[in-house]
Amino acid sequence: RNWPSHGNIVVECASPPNRSLFEKTHKCHVVVVGSIVAKLIAQSTKQVGLASVFGMMLGFDGDEFYIQDREELIGSTFWQATFRSPDAVVMGVYTAAGKCLLNPGWGYRFQEGDQVIVLAEDDDAFAFPEERYFSNEDETSPKPSAARKQELREALMS
Repeated sequence: RNWPSHGNIVVECASPPNRSLFEKTHKCHVVVVGSIVAKLIAQSTKQVGLASVFGMMLGFDGDEFYIQDREELIGSTFWQATFRSPDAVVMGVYTAAGKCLLNPGWGYRFQEGDQVIVLAEDDDAFAFPEERYFSNEDETSPKPSAARKQELREALMS
């Protein structure tokens, strides 16, 4: 009775053969953790420092992923949204149609009902003011500064 009418059920499934059982029993989104973890481990063996990046992104210390309605972004391009919040990394869009688009392309325009996907310290630790914190006349190819490139290199190598 008190369940949200538009709520989502997410089920963690440890055994891939049980996935279909959950899907048939309830209308839910099933996440098979074993296969996701296996893919992350395999990818980490190919890239030095990637395990550290995954740990930072998926752990509960530091920044976390958030999906939020942000009406102030409606009509903005993905490029514009990316450079309007110095306190969050804009990762993508969860569209009104229910599609997850990570890095949808600089020209993607936020529409009514879209939600922004960000990596941030806290869900209330960032904003999207009208004025960009970084300005580049060529919106098609923003270039990170040398200091930012070095910072990213160090994060990947640690």
